[in-house]
Amino acid sequence: MARLFSVGSLLIVLAAAAPAACSDDAYPTNVKLVEAAVEAAFDSVNIAVPPVPESDIEIVIEAGHPGDWLVEDVLSKRVISRGWDVRVRSAGADSVAVRTPFALKVRIIHLDLVYARQWRRYIIASKVVERAARASFHIDLVDRDRGVLLESTSTSAEVRDVVPAGAIELLTDPKYSFAAPELEKANTDKYLEGGLVLAIIGVLIYLFYSNKTAS
Repeated sequence: MARLFSVGSLLIVLAAAAPAACSDDAYPTNVKLVEAAVEAAFDSVNIAVPPVPESDIEIVIEAGHPGDWLVEDVLSKRVISRGWDVRVRSAGADSVAVRTPFALKVRIIHLDLVYARQWRRYIIASKVVERAARASFHIDLVDRDRGVLLESTSTSAEVRDVVPAGAIELLTDPKYSFAAPELEKANTDKYLEGGLVLAIIGVLIYLFYSNKTAS
């Protein structure tokens, strides 16, 4: 009976310590969470783009940030939805070939994802991680024909969620460096995992000698 109890306890410990299972679509990827922050940042401002028929607007994204393509994609869709034809280039690119009546210039102030904190809800429960996606921009709307700055504003947003630590690898794509931070291992986790290993070894040793005694 004691041996059965020990085996049952061991199985409970192993089950509780195992990472929580999750599917690829159970949570948004890190990049998708950053995209949500970008959308929230643009949603918080209302730039009155002049409704000029048959005119193009050029979106100029500050070059150099690895996530500038994501900002370009989100902003282009918003401007296109207003009926404008959009041209996009990076800041510093040759502007002679592109001449539009209006330019929407975006400077990326902040765009990344961090792991804000990590913890266990119970002492032997699987660890969870809080993700924080952050986006902030400065935006200028320029009337090129008149040489007038029509709008100038800054905006920012932050989107957070909590995911199982075991899901982090599935949700992270290393090629997007701005959304692939390193998940640090806390000292408490090292001690806890070490204690669990010692406890399991102790149970196995107890079972071994119990079996020898019984036989």
